[in-house]
Amino acid sequence: MRVIVVGAGLGGLAAAVALRAAGHDVLVCERAPRPRENGAGIGLMPNGVLALDALGVGDAVRAHAMPAAGTAGLRDHRGRLLLGSSPEAIARRLGAPAVVLPRRRLHRLLADALPDGTVRTDVEVRGLTADGVHTADGPLAADLVVAADGVSSTLRALLHPTHPGITGSGEYAARAVVRIPPALMAAPVPADACGASAGATSRDAGSPRAAAPVTARPDVGSAGAASPEVAPEAAPPGAASAGAPSAGAAPPDVASPDAAAATVSSAAACGASPGARSAGDEWPAAVSPSSGGRRADPGAAPGGAGVPAGELLDRRSGHRFGCMPMVDGELYWYATWPAADDVLGMTGSLAGADAVRAREWLAGTRGDWHPAVATLVLAAEEVHVTETVRLAGPLPSFVAGRVALLGDAAHAMTPDLGQGGCQAFEDAVALGIHLRGVTPDGVPDALRRYDAERRPRTTAFLRASTRMQKLLTRTGPSAHARDLLFRAVPSSLATASLVRQLRMAPPRPASRR
Repeated sequence: MRVIVVGAGLGGLAAAVALRAAGHDVLVCERAPRPRENGAGIGLMPNGVLALDALGVGDAVRAHAMPAAGTAGLRDHRGRLLLGSSPEAIARRLGAPAVVLPRRRLHRLLADALPDGTVRTDVEVRGLTADGVHTADGPLAADLVVAADGVSSTLRALLHPTHPGITGSGEYAARAVVRIPPALMAAPVPADACGASAGATSRDAGSPRAAAPVTARPDVGSAGAASPEVAPEAAPPGAASAGAPSAGAAPPDVASPDAAAATVSSAAACGASPGARSAGDEWPAAVSPSSGGRRADPGAAPGGAGVPAGELLDRRSGHRFGCMPMVDGELYWYATWPAADDVLGMTGSLAGADAVRAREWLAGTRGDWHPAVATLVLAAEEVHVTETVRLAGPLPSFVAGRVALLGDAAHAMTPDLGQGGCQAFEDAVALGIHLRGVTPDGVPDALRRYDAERRPRTTAFLRASTRMQKLLTRTGPSAHARDLLFRAVPSSLATASLVRQLRMAPPRPASRR
């Protein structure tokens, strides 16, 4: 059966891999003149890693997993733990670790899994025909069309002309990858290094403090649209043992400690620093040289905790900062701020003077945060800035006749649960399962099964990620109450809730036509 996949991003390439494994002839049409994947890093939750296992690239992805150690999670702006989970326990219970790696590397792994000639660049798909797609150069015939053309999907707009499409989240994000020396992971940081009082605002901060010199890695790009982050639960056709996508348990709301734990962001499962214990709960109290012998706050800047792995929240401003150590001495960081606070007026991949301006503004607004934050921000040579977006509302269907939507084209969501890319990979594997051995006459029925399998789960994640973004960007008294709630959640409960949220049910076998 002839399949055309529109879009050669992570989701499109994953779909091509799955459909080739299902026995079909696949062509990927990419409108760009050459294959590309913008973005700095991508954090993959365990369900995304299991989906990549199903696609045959899991071993290569797992090679990038950091050793699971300590506690990762949500922290206040000084690095003190608010809500933590155990990456080691999550990996053990789900059968896969959380992994952070450069997006371009993941894109290359998927592209290398396809035969030469599968991806055709400089092909702009402008519409659909009765038996395929219409491109700038004429029609292309296909028995099945997979629309993986991203957040601003042309084909989604054609299939759902009355849907409002994407909407801004009200938040901007900057992303980068830097290379960090081992000293930053282990170097003692004075307990009073964070300095500012709890009543100060981030705009009161003076010059940023640097914990240690860091050199940027110039050949690694910066983060793409928050799908992405595609911004991202399945087994390959015939390999149910790897797990597979399913409607599954819907992510709960965040009104109770159990629900708060279950909707913790990807930072709670990704990237505990190797060899570094978590701030605020495991470090012994230290004596600050300037404290007159008084025992200092152990969470402010614990000796030996150079990088506060996870996501830092500032309840004064609603600004955030996340950092996720990677293998080979690299680290992926991201910073977010409310659109109302944006003074940069720039988006896209910033370099040169624009990158300097962005770095200085980001570091200045975080000058009284954990001292590693400004250091990591100032290390980036290239910074990608974008407004994060999401679908204004769930789609009524992912399919129409012989056309299926996949990834951000189907369910663009904010990156606050780390599920944009993961859900795209689940989509791809589910599509391969339901189309295995299917002939052209059976395509509409197979796609209806795909829609029934994927739409409930992705809709739940879309809604939950939107709720989480609103929760994590609160300021004032409601943010104080949020932090108190987070602190009340035991790590064991947060870990168990994440396991329930991410666990995958066995796939429903596809009927053959």
